[in-house]
This record gives sequence, structure tokens and C-alpha cells, in this order.
Amino acid sequence: MYKNILLILFLISIKSFSTPAGEYTFNLNDCISYSIKNSSELKSKKGDIKSAEGQRDWAKGLAYPKLELFSFLTLDAKREGDYMSFSRDWSKWGPYYSLNVQLIQPIYTWGAISGAKDATAKNLLVEKERYRQKQTQIALEIKKYYYAYLYVKRMIKVLKFGFKNIGSALDYARKEFAKGSGKISRADLSRLELGMLELKKYDDEAKKSEVLALDMLKLKIGLSKNDVLKLKEKYIYLDMTKIKSLNHYIKSAYKNYPEWKQLNYGIQALTSKAKAMRGQALPVFFVGAIFNFNYSPLSDKQDNSFLNDPYNGIDVGAAVGLKWSLDFWSTKGKIKQTDGEKDKLIKLRPYAKNGIKLQVKNAYMTLFQNKKMIKDLRAAIKIAKKWMIFSMAGYQTGTVEAKDLLEGLTAFLFKRKQYYETVMNYNMSLANLSLVTGKEVSSNLVY
Repeated sequence: MYKNILLILFLISIKSFSTPAGEYTFNLNDCISYSIKNSSELKSKKGDIKSAEGQRDWAKGLAYPKLELFSFLTLDAKREGDYMSFSRDWSKWGPYYSLNVQLIQPIYTWGAISGAKDATAKNLLVEKERYRQKQTQIALEIKKYYYAYLYVKRMIKVLKFGFKNIGSALDYARKEFAKGSGKISRADLSRLELGMLELKKYDDEAKKSEVLALDMLKLKIGLSKNDVLKLKEKYIYLDMTKIKSLNHYIKSAYKNYPEWKQLNYGIQALTSKAKAMRGQALPVFFVGAIFNFNYSPLSDKQDNSFLNDPYNGIDVGAAVGLKWSLDFWSTKGKIKQTDGEKDKLIKLRPYAKNGIKLQVKNAYMTLFQNKKMIKDLRAAIKIAKKWMIFSMAGYQTGTVEAKDLLEGLTAFLFKRKQYYETVMNYNMSLANLSLVTGKEVSSNLVY
């Protein structure tokens, strides 16, 4: 009895700590949006953006007035007299309060502040482009597994068609062989049985791939293995987005491609950083104001403006001044280092520009190559279907051998496989074009 109670309590505790599985019905756009929203990598990138925003705000603050305040309250013994004679009465104590306020406003810094502001602003843009780059990479990964899953689902249906036809032919062959009619030889029967086994092998592989593709899709989206994911599309489909000219996509890449924008912003940031450093090597001109207030009731006030009275009185003043940190050699080295980093990026720019153009061209040509293959395979499927139908009819009448039947059916199944695989490749070519242009090309996706 005691053991049974412990077992029940243990099972209840397991149930209470288990995470209930969620159920999701997504299309491709939903998958990408959900993944972007929940990606730990993107959350990390947001931290980088926040850090860059802090640097930008710090640089903006350099142009604002600097206010320094120093104040204290203490006890002090009584003071009497003036600068000619004075005494202390240690038996009497009272408060002593002091307040010192300094205000400094930079008015000219030789570009040090404006350079720092521009450099940090450009660094912020670099981080935002890195975030967007990660978004496009995540979208590509989701598309890959989404299309792969729908492709496998379609192939399972294609194989089901093959099972139906070979199964029908095999039933006929077994009956005729058992009759001893002579229409079906042992070799014909074995060919059909072997064809059925081959088909089963492909079906097993397809079903295994179906499970793996869905698990990978859930992993990339950010769902747990126990979550139920249902897709709104049942099978692989052809993205019907209207394709524009190659020149359009090249222009789009130079305008939107995150890595290209990072490179340009990086050059601008380093240029402004060097400007700020050069300004820091020169004197800073400023206007300043000071306010001093001191009060001690047990100390005699000195009514002589030529005397400094640190215990009673108010001092107010304003001035124009300069501040100069004479550190030429260290500053010169930092400027040289920054200029070197900038020159390196400038030298890289022509290579990157040509590389981007080549990437776009390659994705574009692959897209049209797959488009042409889709058209050719549609025609090939029609021919293979006729071959399959004629061979099946001939097999039923005894004019076609099992070998010819299998060849016709295999040709039809293989061409359908090629067709749906090419549809998947076409969609992925569109996805790659979106990646290298830095902007979603598909008209079906807005994430």
C-alpha cells in the first residue's frame, strides 16, 4: 500500500513538471516569422545593437554641458578674527556647509565630437545590418527544410501510385503463373517482386526523411520535439513570383545586401573615428562657469574682497578657456592604426562588389535553368505516362514482358521525381536570390 502511494505521487510529480506540447499550424511565412521572433542568435544580436546605441548616446553626450557638483556638511569649531589675528574656541562647535558647482560647455573641438558622433552612428548601422544578415540566413534555412519536407510528402504519394500499379501487375502475374497459362514466366514474376521490394525500400527511406525533415524544421523554427507542427501546404508547390531583370536584382543587392552595407558603413565609421582622433590631439575650447557657496555660522565672515574666505561667502564667475592633452605620439599611432583598417576595407570593396554581382548572376541563372527544366520535365512526364499506359495495357494482353512494364512505370515515376525535385530547387534558387540581394524576392512572403 505504501509503495503504491509513493508510485502515484512520483507519477503526479513527473506530470506536473512536464512541459505540455503545443500545436501549431504554419505556412512558410509563419515558420520564418516565428523563428525570427524566437531565435536566440537574433536576441544576442539585439544585445549588440543595444550596446552600439549606448556608444552612440555617449558620443552625443560629449556635446552637452558637463556639470560637476561637490558638496559636504560637517562640524567645525568656532573661529574668530581676521587675517591679522584669529583664534579658535574648541568648546563651541557648529555646522559647516560647502557647495561647489562647475559648468563646462565645449564650443569647438576640431571635429572630435562630430567625428565620434558619426563614427558611433555608423557602427550602430553596422550592427543593425548584421542583425538583418542573420535574419536572411535564418529565412534561407527555414525555406530549405520546409520545401524538403513538402517534397518528401509529395514523393510518398508518388511512390503510393507506384505501389498501386506494381501491386496490380503482381497480382495478375501470380494468378497467371499459378494457372500455368504460359503468359507469365518465373523470370517475369521475379522481376515484379523485385520491383515491389525496391519500391518499398524507397518508400521506407522517404518516410524516414519525412520524420527527419519535420524534426529539423521544428528545431530551426524553435519548437520542441514534443510540439505538433502542421503545415498549411500538403505538398511541394511552385512559387509563382514574377521574375524581374538581372540588372534589377544587381541594383537591389548593392542597395540592400547586408554585408555590402556593413562594408560601406565600416569605411565611413573608421573615417569619422580618425577625424575624432585628430581632433582629440588639438586643444578643446570651452566656456565655463563656477559657483561656490560656503556657510559656517561660528566663523567670522571676512568682509574684504581681497581675502579668500572658505567658510562664509558666495563666489560666482564665468570664463572662456581651452584644455589640451599633449599626447601626440600615442594619438598618432592610434590614427595610423585606424587609417590602416580603413584602407584595408577600401581595398576590399572592389573585390566585394564584383563578388556580389557574381553571386546574384549565379542565383539568377540557376533560377532560369530550373525554370527551363520544369518546362522540359512536364513534357517528359506526358511522354513517360504514355509509355507506362501502353506497357501496362500490353502486359495485360500478353504482348509486353514484365521488364518492359517495369521500365515504363520506372520512367514515369523517375520523371515525376525529377519534376518535383526541380520545383524544390527552383524555389530554393529564389530563396538564394533573396539572400544575395538582401531583400525577399518571393511575393508570397512578408516577414
